Amino acid sequence: MSKVRAICPNHGIVYEIEMACMWLGRPPMPEIEYAYCPKCGAKTVIERDPEPDIKSWCYVQNNDNDYKDSEIKYYRKKYKREFDL
Repeated sequence: MSKVRAICPNHGIVYEIEMACMWLGRPPMPEIEYAYCPKCGAKTVIERDPEPDIKSWCYVQNNDNDYKDSEIKYYRKKYKREFDL
């Protein structure tokens, strides 16, 4: 399964969806549903895994501020043009 992430320039990853082969009902539309950050209203960038077999990891602790700050800096640098920074 591949993952789709909505990335905010101020908050890092705000949504992460695992995409399946088949959906019951309406499939998720991240470009429409997660176009803006729910916390600050900034425009998000939608990132998809390049291959469906790639595994990703995420942090578990909500109080790990150093990791979250490094994540935000990484995505700001990676999507500098899309975020107009």
